[in-house]
Amino acid sequence: MKHSIHFILLLLFSSFWANAQKITISENPVAYKYLLKHYGLKGKVKSVTSYGSNNYLMTDELFDEEGRRITLVSYSGMPTTTNYTYDKSNNTIKQTQQTGKLPPINNLYKYNSNQEVEFSLYKEDDPLRKFDYRENLLIKDSSANRYSTQKAYYSYYEYNSKGQLTKLWDFNGGGKLGREEVYSYEGNVVTVKGKSYPSFAGGTVSEYEKKKYYDKKGSLIKDLYSENNKTEITEYKLDAIGNWIWKTGGMTRKIAYYE
Repeated sequence: MKHSIHFILLLLFSSFWANAQKITISENPVAYKYLLKHYGLKGKVKSVTSYGSNNYLMTDELFDEEGRRITLVSYSGMPTTTNYTYDKSNNTIKQTQQTGKLPPINNLYKYNSNQEVEFSLYKEDDPLRKFDYRENLLIKDSSANRYSTQKAYYSYYEYNSKGQLTKLWDFNGGGKLGREEVYSYEGNVVTVKGKSYPSFAGGTVSEYEKKKYYDKKGSLIKDLYSENNKTEITEYKLDAIGNWIWKTGGMTRKIAYYE
């Protein structure tokens, strides 16, 4: 009897552990990226330095122990430094970008009662983009600049019952559909089938497919992109934490962690 009880408990524990280890993969959009999880980074990341295929320095990123990005330095062209300011609720409220000796550019962010970014602004009361939500999921991203002479652009998002992104529509400044994508999930593989529509008369519709492969920890390990009967494959080498440090094409990253 004792052996039977132990066996049943083992099965229950194994089932619980399997469910606890199961990763739900999604491609859900966010209004504004500033946390480690928004970049797929795992563990207590302190800094990420990225290098191109010929080992040239591309970017430096610094994060605090709360997992918030503090500084981003881009070395493409004229070096640009972006600093981030946060409120007491850990929400980023200002992004300041400094390129060379040019005047700094500030972007401000306002939040709704659910602590979701509702507006990005050039300055106070001058909105650039507006974000709408339903049940904490981003459903619409639209331009909201009052001084724009173009029609507003929009992105619409649709989700399944698990809260995973299933459809995306992008409309350009002329109000025409520019892109649409359909997402499906099978195990740790995400498949995206998309269409890109021409912005000029007489252009052709381009169809493509993307596949993203994740490991059991939810780390991206391979990308496939297919279009016009050609497929590009990108594979990733991970460190012990599960963050990629090399990918096909020769791009590498050096990642430092807080102890």
